[in-house]
Amino acid sequence: MIVATLPRLGRELDLSPTTAVWLVLAASATTAGLMLPVGRWADVSSKRTAFVIGAGGYALSAGLAAVAPSVAWLLGARALQGAFNALLLVLVVTVAVESAGARGRAAAVGLLTAIGPFANMTAPQLAAILIPNFGWRSVFLVSVPLCLISAVTGWFALPGKGHSAVPRPRWLIEAGAMTLAITSLFLLLRQLPEGGHDVLPAAGLGLLCTIGIATWVQLPQAHGIFRLVAARRMGSPLGALAAMAFSAGVIAFAVPYFLLVDLHTTLQVAALAFISLAFAQTLSSVAGGYAISRLGGWPVAIAGAGIMAAGALLVLPLDPTWSPVGVAWRIAVFGIGSGLVGGSNQSTVMGLAPWHHGGATSAVSGVSRNLSYAIGAASASTLASILPVPLEGLRWALGAALVVCVAAFVGAVRLRALLTHLDRIDHHPSPHLSHVPLHRLDGLAHDPAHPHYKAPERLHIDK
Repeated sequence: MIVATLPRLGRELDLSPTTAVWLVLAASATTAGLMLPVGRWADVSSKRTAFVIGAGGYALSAGLAAVAPSVAWLLGARALQGAFNALLLVLVVTVAVESAGARGRAAAVGLLTAIGPFANMTAPQLAAILIPNFGWRSVFLVSVPLCLISAVTGWFALPGKGHSAVPRPRWLIEAGAMTLAITSLFLLLRQLPEGGHDVLPAAGLGLLCTIGIATWVQLPQAHGIFRLVAARRMGSPLGALAAMAFSAGVIAFAVPYFLLVDLHTTLQVAALAFISLAFAQTLSSVAGGYAISRLGGWPVAIAGAGIMAAGALLVLPLDPTWSPVGVAWRIAVFGIGSGLVGGSNQSTVMGLAPWHHGGATSAVSGVSRNLSYAIGAASASTLASILPVPLEGLRWALGAALVVCVAAFVGAVRLRALLTHLDRIDHHPSPHLSHVPLHRLDGLAHDPAHPHYKAPERLHIDK
């Protein structure tokens, strides 16, 4: 919803468009940069305590943004808001999956996957009501009571003792390295459309990004993440999620640009046409979750990947003779496919998560999706800027998105054996309690007294 406030904020705080976009970037960078360390912290802390801290902290940061007396204050509040948002994004998936159990996991993930597109539909409408009547500060204030209610509800509804782990020094190093790398990457992606101009700042940002990544890969917990992805065979479902996010990022830039510049529609008409994408994603995410529970993960994953590729192919021509309705139904097809891909593959990733490492697993998928979406949008923006005809650049970007979608389809085909095995475990669980937790795929038991018990991977705590 913050995007809708940017014009009003820019006028009232005397911000240039370049500065105003930092209000989005400040939160996005800290959200993506802190997901891995806060996911690690959430795994070794009480879920109830972590959720209350996340919801309460988000309410506090939103309140600070609402009373901001200066631009620097507002940017700081937005960065803090992004940090608590990272914790909430990790926890919501983890808590929902653990609460739903193996059999209900797909339906729970489907509902959660639908929340994002639904928010994309409703938030701009809410902002359109609040800003003219109550000013831009009301956009932040409206979050405060909702988050406080969520914090109180979570305290009473979530199980567990109220304890929290003390962050280890290397987790703080990880947070700094990841935030530096992702912030530099986001700024670099914003500069790429400028072409050959400002080469020195771009080189500096590239160097900072490299330093951040190089620092992170040397940390012990980074090696734990690599082991997690490799040992659990998460490469294919994570790749499908990244493909979905990259393609969505391309479409999120290319389609509005095409509607406004080439079809000369009004901003209101372009917004209405684009809502069809979010609406289709919402419906297919919910339906896909229940379909997985009945048909299994592989049929939904393969159908979603195929429909997503078909949608990208339908959008690719960007014919100037299309009407806004013609654009809307084409991106709706892509939305149906992306909703199915997101729900089925996120459910698979969480089903492969080791016991007590759901937060780290959720964070890995969250970082992958955030970065892929940003790269997709930046790719479309860059190609539209550097090619002589912007429309041709958008078509090239959509061509790249189509290739990525086809790769996701191929990956879904190769996932069949893994998803079939996971479905069989989910729907025919062993009656012994030690086999109930989520990483039964490897035949591991979690009761230390069980004769086949094996200790889980040490992703968080080293002896």
